[in-house]
Amino acid sequence: MLRLSHGQVADRVGRARPTVSNLLRLLELHAAVQRLVEDGALSMGHARLLAGAPKNRQSGLASAIVARAMSVREAERHIRAALTPRRKPPGRKPDADARRLEQRLSDQLGYPVSIRAGRGGGGAVLLHYSDLESLQALLARLGYSET
Repeated sequence: MLRLSHGQVADRVGRARPTVSNLLRLLELHAAVQRLVEDGALSMGHARLLAGAPKNRQSGLASAIVARAMSVREAERHIRAALTPRRKPPGRKPDADARRLEQRLSDQLGYPVSIRAGRGGGGAVLLHYSDLESLQALLARLGYSET
């Protein structure tokens, strides 16, 4: 087997090295995506975008691109959005009453306190400490004893 660099292949076939590199990357696409390129349903630009996606996601992304007749720019935005992990929405800010209660508890305990409202009227009261020694002092202040 003859092993050539992308540059050597480019010289032999009369193409630019980046062109050869991009074409070779397309050989790593999911087989279904390769067929869409062969059939003309996807352009080389779409295929290059899909080559950067995980192989197990390429076929589904390609199907959406074809179904919606997306331009390469639209496909780029679609792929980026599909592959970007969704961020959790920030927690609700405590209302004025909860902030006052946080402050009173913090003052009383001598440790920062946060109140987080949950769904259905529940929630959590968080007591913050900085190290193990601080935790032990907080537990003692709350009257907790391991004995």
